[in-house]
Amino acid sequence: EKKLGREAADEVEQTIGLVRDPRPLEYVRRVAGRLAQAAQRADIAWQVNVADDGAPNAFALPGGWVYVTRGLLVLLNTEDELAGVLGHEMSHVTERHAVRQARASTPFTVLFGVPAAILGTVSPTLGGIVGGTGQLLSKVTLAPYSRDQEREADERGIALAARAGWDPMGLAASLHALHEEEALAGGDPDRVGFLATHPSGRERVATIQDLARRQARAPAAPIAGTRSAFLGRIEGLVVGDNPATGVFLGTLFVHPDLDAAVEMPAGWKTANTPAAARAVAPPHGERGVARGWCRWTTTRRSFG
Repeated sequence: EKKLGREAADEVEQTIGLVRDPRPLEYVRRVAGRLAQAAQRADIAWQVNVADDGAPNAFALPGGWVYVTRGLLVLLNTEDELAGVLGHEMSHVTERHAVRQARASTPFTVLFGVPAAILGTVSPTLGGIVGGTGQLLSKVTLAPYSRDQEREADERGIALAARAGWDPMGLAASLHALHEEEALAGGDPDRVGFLATHPSGRERVATIQDLARRQARAPAAPIAGTRSAFLGRIEGLVVGDNPATGVFLGTLFVHPDLDAAVEMPAGWKTANTPAAARAVAPPHGERGVARGWCRWTTTRRSFG
């Protein structure tokens, strides 16, 4: 599992990238470090990072790799909310959910490769890109965690956060913020974020709140005890697309460091990673494009 997690983590770094700013990174790791102490799992070497993704999300890989995106961090309001999210994701690791889900999807694992299958479990879009199957930006590569696995991670994560000294209501509060953000975004079904990979309705939130009320919170001083202190820890994070790796503005890809821009044909599906920008023509029958797949890719070292 550690080997598979490391391979998948390498793919995350190549396809999403990591935030290198030490201030928010060290803070997130301090919160995760206290949760790791409360988890008491000496067999897991926790590796916690901030993914360079503007979409609000969090995910974990086998062996102890845990990620929150900068898009999620800027939506949270308190340290309790961050601890709730991290506790939930760390519980996916301790309960071995990703590996179990990948094993349940054996045909996909054989077709796409195990790292892609694991990544597809936590993010269908990411799994499709890593798998290299031609289904760029497809949301049907693999199903996310099962409902039972999500409920288990909720229960374990709430208890973990409480044992580490945070308000067990933090996870419910973070879900409320994510629901509000999704409503402001118009409920786009193609958006990939925490709620896409961790479906959350009123019933789930009510269950989380009920579980939280029954948890005893250990006495411990917060690292950032107020909202202003929390925001101070993440100050400077980029909101939205990171121009350092180029951005798609509709069908136009622009890269300020390379001083270049390329216009993609209408209807092409696009994806941008730290390693390369990609555009794929629709299959035959969509917008009159010829049979087969046509690809365009630019790497960061050579543009064209």
